[in-house]
Amino acid sequence: MPFIIYPDAATAIGLGQPIGTPVHLGDGEAMRSFVPLAGLVGPDPSEGNAPTTFIRISMLGLPVTADKQPKIELLAHDPSEPNGSPAPPLDPNTAVALAAGVSLFDDVHNPVGAALAYFSPPYLDNVYLLKVAIEIPGTKLWIRISNTTGAARNFVWVVADNDAETRQPWVHATYRDAAPAEITFNASVGQTSAEPAQPIAITNRGTGSLTVSGVNPAIAAPYTMSGLPLTLGPNPNTPATVTVSFDTPSTAGDIPAATFRFITNDNTDPGLFGAGHNNKLILSAHILAGIWSVIKVPDLGEGVAEAELVEWHVKVGDPVRKGALIAAVETDKATVEIASPTEGEVAWLGAKVGDMVAVGSDLARLKIPG
Repeated sequence: MPFIIYPDAATAIGLGQPIGTPVHLGDGEAMRSFVPLAGLVGPDPSEGNAPTTFIRISMLGLPVTADKQPKIELLAHDPSEPNGSPAPPLDPNTAVALAAGVSLFDDVHNPVGAALAYFSPPYLDNVYLLKVAIEIPGTKLWIRISNTTGAARNFVWVVADNDAETRQPWVHATYRDAAPAEITFNASVGQTSAEPAQPIAITNRGTGSLTVSGVNPAIAAPYTMSGLPLTLGPNPNTPATVTVSFDTPSTAGDIPAATFRFITNDNTDPGLFGAGHNNKLILSAHILAGIWSVIKVPDLGEGVAEAELVEWHVKVGDPVRKGALIAAVETDKATVEIASPTEGEVAWLGAKVGDMVAVGSDLARLKIPG
Protein backbone atom coordinates (compact mmCIF):
# COMPACT_ATOMS: atom_id res chain seq x y z
CA MET A 1 0.00 0.00 0.00
CA PRO A 2 1.83 3.11 -1.18
CA PHE A 3 2.20 6.49 0.44
CA ILE A 4 4.08 9.71 -0.29
CA ILE A 5 5.51 12.07 2.34
CA TYR A 6 5.45 15.77 1.50
CA PRO A 7 7.14 18.05 0.87
CA ASP A 8 9.08 15.88 -1.56
CA ALA A 9 11.91 17.43 -3.58
CA ALA A 10 9.65 18.62 -6.42
CA THR A 11 7.20 20.24 -4.01
CA ALA A 12 9.98 21.98 -2.08
CA ILE A 13 11.48 23.40 -5.27
CA GLY A 14 8.07 24.56 -6.49
CA LEU A 15 7.44 26.36 -3.21
CA GLY A 16 10.93 27.85 -2.95
CA GLN A 17 11.60 25.89 0.25
CA PRO A 18 14.74 23.96 1.28
CA ILE A 19 14.67 20.34 0.15
CA GLY A 20 14.31 17.82 2.94
CA THR A 21 12.58 20.05 5.48
CA PRO A 22 8.95 20.73 6.39
CA VAL A 23 7.23 23.66 4.67
CA HIS A 24 7.74 26.71 6.87
CA LEU A 25 4.99 29.33 6.88
CA GLY A 26 5.01 32.49 8.95
CA ASP A 27 1.82 33.65 10.62
CA GLY A 28 -0.59 34.76 7.90
CA GLU A 29 1.58 33.27 5.14
CA ALA A 30 0.25 30.92 2.46
CA MET A 31 2.06 28.49 0.20
CA ARG A 32 2.83 30.54 -2.88
CA SER A 33 1.04 28.11 -5.18
CA PHE A 34 -1.07 24.99 -5.24
CA VAL A 35 1.05 21.82 -5.41
CA PRO A 36 -0.01 18.46 -6.89
CA LEU A 37 -0.76 15.40 -4.80
CA ALA A 38 -0.11 11.80 -5.77
CA GLY A 39 -3.17 10.12 -7.26
CA LEU A 40 -3.41 7.44 -4.59
CA VAL A 41 -6.96 6.13 -4.17
CA GLY A 42 -8.29 3.24 -2.13
CA PRO A 43 -11.52 2.06 -0.51
CA ASP A 44 -12.68 3.70 2.70
CA PRO A 45 -14.29 0.95 4.83
CA SER A 46 -15.94 3.54 7.07
CA GLU A 47 -17.85 4.97 4.08
CA GLY A 48 -19.01 1.88 2.22
CA ASN A 49 -15.62 1.45 0.51
CA ALA A 50 -15.99 4.70 -1.37
CA PRO A 51 -12.86 5.38 -3.47
CA THR A 52 -10.90 7.83 -1.34
CA THR A 53 -7.59 9.70 -1.18
CA PHE A 54 -6.36 9.98 2.42
CA ILE A 55 -4.32 13.09 3.38
CA ARG A 56 -2.88 13.46 6.88
CA ILE A 57 -1.45 16.91 7.67
CA SER A 58 0.91 17.55 10.56
CA MET A 59 1.40 21.08 11.93
CA LEU A 60 4.40 21.51 14.22
CA GLY A 61 4.00 23.70 17.28
CA LEU A 62 1.70 24.19 20.24
CA PRO A 63 -1.99 23.21 19.94
CA VAL A 64 -4.40 25.74 18.46
CA THR A 65 -7.91 26.82 19.38
CA ALA A 66 -10.91 26.28 17.11
CA ASP A 67 -10.73 29.86 15.79
CA LYS A 68 -7.04 29.52 14.87
CA GLN A 69 -7.11 26.48 12.57
CA PRO A 70 -4.96 26.43 9.42
CA LYS A 71 -6.67 27.11 6.11
CA ILE A 72 -6.63 24.16 3.69
CA GLU A 73 -7.66 24.49 0.02
CA LEU A 74 -7.96 21.75 -2.59
CA LEU A 75 -8.25 21.93 -6.37
CA ALA A 76 -9.75 19.12 -8.46
CA HIS A 77 -8.30 18.66 -11.96
CA ASP A 78 -9.60 16.56 -14.79
CA PRO A 79 -6.62 14.90 -16.56
CA SER A 80 -7.77 16.39 -19.89
CA GLU A 81 -8.13 19.94 -18.53
CA PRO A 82 -5.13 22.01 -17.31
CA ASN A 83 -7.15 24.27 -15.01
CA GLY A 84 -9.37 23.57 -12.04
CA SER A 85 -12.28 25.48 -10.61
CA PRO A 86 -11.82 27.95 -7.73
CA ALA A 87 -10.72 26.10 -4.61
CA PRO A 88 -13.14 26.38 -1.70
CA PRO A 89 -11.55 26.58 1.79
CA LEU A 90 -12.06 23.50 3.95
CA ASP A 91 -13.01 24.39 7.53
CA PRO A 92 -11.77 21.80 10.09
CA ASN A 93 -14.59 22.94 12.38
CA THR A 94 -17.52 22.29 10.02
CA ALA A 95 -16.48 19.94 7.19
CA VAL A 96 -16.20 17.03 9.60
CA ALA A 97 -18.11 14.23 7.87
CA LEU A 98 -18.93 12.98 4.40
CA ALA A 99 -22.41 14.47 4.66
CA ALA A 100 -20.88 17.87 5.48
CA GLY A 101 -18.15 17.58 2.86
CA VAL A 102 -17.14 20.32 0.41
CA SER A 103 -17.64 19.59 -3.30
CA LEU A 104 -14.65 20.03 -5.59
CA PHE A 105 -15.29 20.83 -9.26
CA ASP A 106 -12.93 20.32 -12.18
CA ASP A 107 -14.34 22.71 -14.85
CA VAL A 108 -14.97 19.83 -17.26
CA HIS A 109 -17.85 18.19 -15.42
CA ASN A 110 -19.06 21.27 -13.50
CA PRO A 111 -21.68 21.49 -12.00
CA VAL A 112 -21.16 17.79 -11.23
CA GLY A 113 -18.67 17.45 -8.36
CA ALA A 114 -15.46 15.59 -9.15
CA ALA A 115 -14.71 14.89 -5.49
CA LEU A 116 -16.00 15.53 -1.98
CA ALA A 117 -13.54 16.63 0.74
CA TYR A 118 -14.01 16.48 4.50
CA PHE A 119 -12.01 16.20 7.73
CA SER A 120 -12.13 13.32 10.19
CA PRO A 121 -11.60 14.62 13.76
CA PRO A 122 -10.32 14.56 16.47
CA TYR A 123 -7.17 16.55 15.67
CA LEU A 124 -4.75 15.09 18.18
CA ASP A 125 -1.16 16.42 18.28
CA ASN A 126 -1.99 19.04 15.62
CA VAL A 127 -2.56 16.28 13.06
CA TYR A 128 -5.51 16.56 10.65
CA LEU A 129 -6.92 13.67 8.61
CA LEU A 130 -8.47 14.96 5.39
CA LYS A 131 -10.43 12.52 3.24
CA VAL A 132 -11.34 13.14 -0.40
CA ALA A 133 -14.01 10.87 -1.84
CA ILE A 134 -13.28 10.63 -5.58
CA GLU A 135 -16.55 10.83 -7.50
CA ILE A 136 -15.09 11.01 -11.02
CA PRO A 137 -12.31 8.46 -11.64
CA GLY A 138 -9.02 10.00 -12.69
CA THR A 139 -9.54 13.23 -10.77
CA LYS A 140 -6.23 14.82 -9.71
CA LEU A 141 -5.84 16.86 -6.54
CA TRP A 142 -3.77 19.95 -5.73
CA ILE A 143 -3.34 21.48 -2.28
CA ARG A 144 -2.47 24.84 -0.74
CA ILE A 145 -2.01 25.48 2.98
CA SER A 146 -2.28 28.89 4.63
CA ASN A 147 -1.03 29.50 8.15
CA THR A 148 -3.81 31.29 10.02
CA THR A 149 -2.88 29.98 13.48
CA GLY A 150 -1.33 33.10 15.02
CA ALA A 151 2.26 31.76 15.06
CA ALA A 152 4.89 30.53 12.61
CA ARG A 153 4.46 26.83 11.77
CA ASN A 154 6.07 23.96 9.88
CA PHE A 155 3.85 21.64 7.84
CA VAL A 156 4.24 18.03 6.67
CA TRP A 157 1.58 15.95 4.92
CA VAL A 158 1.25 12.34 3.80
CA VAL A 159 -0.94 11.07 0.98
CA ALA A 160 -1.97 7.41 0.84
CA ASP A 161 -4.65 5.06 -0.43
CA ASN A 162 -5.66 4.11 3.12
CA ASP A 163 -5.84 5.65 6.57
CA ALA A 164 -3.10 3.56 8.23
CA GLU A 165 -0.41 4.47 5.70
CA THR A 166 -0.90 8.19 6.33
CA ARG A 167 0.56 7.72 9.82
CA GLN A 168 4.26 8.16 9.06
CA PRO A 169 6.99 9.26 11.49
CA TRP A 170 9.74 11.75 10.61
CA VAL A 171 12.78 11.45 12.87
CA HIS A 172 14.81 14.59 13.49
CA ALA A 173 17.94 14.28 15.67
CA THR A 174 19.98 17.38 16.51
CA TYR A 175 22.86 18.49 18.70
CA ARG A 176 22.80 22.16 19.69
CA ASP A 177 20.01 22.67 17.14
CA ALA A 178 22.21 21.39 14.27
CA ALA A 179 21.69 18.32 12.09
CA PRO A 180 23.23 15.89 11.69
CA ALA A 181 23.98 15.56 15.40
CA GLU A 182 27.78 15.78 15.56
CA ILE A 183 29.66 15.71 18.88
CA THR A 184 33.41 16.07 19.40
CA PHE A 185 34.69 15.39 22.92
CA ASN A 186 37.81 17.23 24.04
CA ALA A 187 39.60 15.68 26.99
CA SER A 188 43.05 15.44 28.55
CA VAL A 189 44.97 12.45 29.82
CA GLY A 190 44.76 12.17 33.59
CA GLN A 191 41.89 14.57 34.08
CA THR A 192 40.11 13.93 37.35
CA SER A 193 36.58 14.87 36.34
CA ALA A 194 34.42 12.98 33.86
CA GLU A 195 33.47 14.56 30.58
CA PRO A 196 29.99 16.11 30.73
CA ALA A 197 27.36 13.93 29.06
CA GLN A 198 26.12 15.59 25.86
CA PRO A 199 22.39 15.75 25.04
CA ILE A 200 20.97 14.84 21.64
CA ALA A 201 17.45 16.14 20.99
CA ILE A 202 15.12 13.82 19.08
CA THR A 203 11.74 14.98 17.84
CA ASN A 204 9.05 13.67 15.52
CA ARG A 205 8.02 15.92 12.63
CA GLY A 206 5.71 13.35 11.12
CA THR A 207 2.07 12.31 11.17
CA GLY A 208 2.46 9.04 13.10
CA SER A 209 4.20 7.69 16.18
CA LEU A 210 8.01 7.44 16.17
CA THR A 211 9.95 4.68 17.97
CA VAL A 212 13.73 4.75 18.45
CA SER A 213 15.16 1.46 19.68
CA GLY A 214 18.92 1.91 19.41
CA VAL A 215 21.77 2.90 17.11
CA ASN A 216 23.63 1.09 14.36
CA PRO A 217 26.42 0.18 14.81
CA ALA A 218 26.08 -0.28 18.55
CA ILE A 219 27.70 2.33 20.79
CA ALA A 220 30.93 1.01 22.35
CA ALA A 221 33.73 2.31 24.60
CA PRO A 222 34.85 4.99 25.10
CA TYR A 223 31.27 6.18 24.44
CA THR A 224 28.12 5.21 26.30
CA MET A 225 24.52 6.17 25.54
CA SER A 226 21.40 6.45 27.68
CA GLY A 227 17.77 7.36 27.01
CA LEU A 228 16.79 4.58 24.61
CA PRO A 229 14.41 3.06 23.69
CA LEU A 230 11.87 5.83 23.35
CA THR A 231 8.53 6.53 21.69
CA LEU A 232 7.29 9.94 20.53
CA GLY A 233 3.94 10.98 19.13
CA PRO A 234 3.80 13.60 16.38
CA ASN A 235 4.80 17.17 17.28
CA PRO A 236 5.86 16.69 20.93
CA ASN A 237 5.93 19.91 22.95
CA THR A 238 9.52 19.13 23.95
CA PRO A 239 11.98 16.79 22.21
CA ALA A 240 13.15 13.59 23.84
CA THR A 241 16.74 13.61 25.10
CA VAL A 242 19.33 10.92 24.48
CA THR A 243 22.70 11.45 26.18
CA VAL A 244 26.17 10.39 25.10
CA SER A 245 28.95 10.09 27.69
CA PHE A 246 32.69 9.75 27.16
CA ASP A 247 35.23 7.83 29.28
CA THR A 248 38.63 9.43 28.68
CA PRO A 249 41.27 6.91 27.55
CA SER A 250 44.65 6.78 29.29
CA THR A 251 46.65 7.75 26.22
CA ALA A 252 46.64 10.88 24.09
CA GLY A 253 45.49 10.86 20.48
CA ASP A 254 42.54 11.43 18.19
CA ILE A 255 39.55 9.13 17.89
CA PRO A 256 38.37 9.59 14.30
CA ALA A 257 34.78 10.44 13.50
CA ALA A 258 32.40 7.47 13.48
CA THR A 259 28.90 7.62 12.04
CA PHE A 260 25.93 5.99 13.74
CA ARG A 261 22.28 5.93 12.74
CA PHE A 262 19.33 5.76 15.07
CA ILE A 263 17.25 2.63 14.53
CA THR A 264 13.66 3.79 14.07
CA ASN A 265 10.38 2.89 12.43
CA ASP A 266 10.97 5.80 10.03
CA ASN A 267 11.99 3.77 7.01
CA THR A 268 11.41 6.43 4.40
CA ASP A 269 14.00 6.30 1.63
CA PRO A 270 15.33 9.87 1.22
CA GLY A 271 16.36 9.10 -2.35
CA LEU A 272 12.82 8.07 -3.23
CA PHE A 273 10.76 10.66 -1.40
CA GLY A 274 13.24 13.52 -1.09
CA ALA A 275 12.70 13.68 2.68
CA GLY A 276 15.65 14.84 4.77
CA HIS A 277 14.94 12.62 7.75
CA ASN A 278 17.81 13.18 10.19
CA ASN A 279 18.75 9.94 11.94
CA LYS A 280 22.51 10.42 11.89
CA LEU A 281 24.91 10.76 14.85
CA ILE A 282 28.63 11.48 14.41
CA LEU A 283 31.05 11.03 17.32
CA SER A 284 34.76 11.88 17.58
CA ALA A 285 37.24 12.86 20.29
CA HIS A 286 40.54 14.64 20.89
CA ILE A 287 42.57 13.39 23.88
CA LEU A 288 45.50 15.66 24.63
CA ALA A 289 48.45 15.42 26.98
CA GLY A 290 49.35 18.35 29.21
CA ILE A 291 47.83 20.48 31.93
CA TRP A 292 44.35 21.91 31.49
CA SER A 293 42.13 24.40 33.25
CA VAL A 294 38.34 24.10 33.16
CA ILE A 295 36.29 27.30 33.33
CA LYS A 296 32.84 26.66 34.79
CA VAL A 297 29.69 28.76 34.88
CA PRO A 298 29.96 30.52 38.25
CA ASP A 299 27.37 30.93 40.98
CA LEU A 300 24.99 33.60 39.68
CA GLY A 301 23.04 34.29 42.82
CA GLU A 302 20.43 32.66 44.98
CA GLY A 303 17.81 30.73 43.05
CA VAL A 304 19.56 31.08 39.66
CA ALA A 305 20.18 27.66 38.12
CA GLU A 306 21.07 28.65 34.55
CA ALA A 307 21.74 31.61 32.29
CA GLU A 308 21.81 32.44 28.61
CA LEU A 309 25.21 32.66 26.94
CA VAL A 310 25.04 36.03 25.15
CA GLU A 311 28.63 36.54 23.97
CA TRP A 312 31.99 34.83 23.52
CA HIS A 313 35.01 37.12 23.81
CA VAL A 314 37.39 34.37 22.58
CA LYS A 315 37.54 31.54 20.06
CA VAL A 316 39.38 28.22 20.00
CA GLY A 317 43.12 28.80 19.59
CA ASP A 318 43.17 32.25 21.19
CA PRO A 319 45.81 32.92 23.86
CA VAL A 320 44.36 34.48 27.02
CA ARG A 321 45.86 36.08 30.09
CA LYS A 322 44.73 35.66 33.65
CA GLY A 323 41.73 37.89 34.22
CA ALA A 324 40.88 38.25 30.53
CA LEU A 325 37.16 38.17 29.76
CA ILE A 326 36.06 34.86 28.29
CA ALA A 327 32.28 35.11 27.94
CA ALA A 328 29.14 36.93 29.05
CA VAL A 329 26.01 35.26 30.40
CA GLU A 330 22.66 36.83 31.16
CA THR A 331 19.99 36.10 33.72
CA ASP A 332 16.69 37.90 34.21
CA LYS A 333 18.51 40.07 36.74
CA ALA A 334 21.89 40.94 35.23
CA THR A 335 24.60 40.31 32.64
CA VAL A 336 27.66 38.62 34.15
CA GLU A 337 31.14 38.66 32.59
CA ILE A 338 33.23 35.53 33.15
CA ALA A 339 37.02 35.92 33.35
CA SER A 340 39.85 33.44 32.89
CA PRO A 341 41.36 32.24 36.18
CA THR A 342 44.72 31.62 34.54
CA GLU A 343 46.87 32.12 31.49
CA GLY A 344 46.47 29.61 28.68
CA GLU A 345 45.21 28.81 25.20
CA VAL A 346 41.52 28.29 24.46
CA ALA A 347 41.07 24.64 23.47
CA TRP A 348 37.34 24.09 23.77
CA LEU A 349 34.12 26.09 24.02
CA GLY A 350 31.19 24.27 25.56
CA ALA A 351 28.20 26.19 24.21
CA LYS A 352 27.07 28.55 21.49
CA VAL A 353 25.57 32.01 21.81
CA GLY A 354 21.92 31.69 22.72
CA ASP A 355 22.33 28.41 24.63
CA MET A 356 21.18 28.09 28.23
CA VAL A 357 24.12 27.02 30.42
CA ALA A 358 23.75 25.52 33.88
CA VAL A 359 25.53 26.90 36.91
CA GLY A 360 28.57 24.69 37.58
CA SER A 361 28.74 23.28 34.05
CA ASP A 362 31.92 23.36 31.95
CA LEU A 363 31.95 26.51 29.84
CA ALA A 364 35.47 26.49 28.35
CA ARG A 365 38.85 24.79 28.66
CA LEU A 366 42.34 26.24 28.51
CA LYS A 367 45.60 24.47 27.79
CA ILE A 368 48.16 25.66 30.35
CA PRO A 369 51.71 26.40 29.16
CA GLY A 370 54.49 24.16 30.35
